[in-house]
Amino acid sequence: MDPAADAAEAPVEAGPSTSISFAENAWDFGTIDEGDAVTHIFKFTNTGDNPLIIDRCKGSCGCTVPQCPKEPIAPGEVGEIEVKFNSKGKKNKQTKTVTINANTV
Repeated sequence: MDPAADAAEAPVEAGPSTSISFAENAWDFGTIDEGDAVTHIFKFTNTGDNPLIIDRCKGSCGCTVPQCPKEPIAPGEVGEIEVKFNSKGKKNKQTKTVTINANTV
């Protein structure tokens, strides 16, 4: 009997995890006038077993500013990320993103 071989085959149980599920992953503001500032709130749920901690959220440019919760979101709880887009100096179709760093798997 080879103990090393037995150890390699032993199942490994995963511990509690944290995950996030958004109600929507994108938003289209439609047609707005250059210079308008618009806001959308993205709702999400902590679908994991541990508190969700958002370390950082950043817009792809200075015109896109997200406001992320600073407090942990408990498992099963809903949180919000408010995203403001300022179209000053922005003409034609625009596509911007928000990047979120969190303790998710």
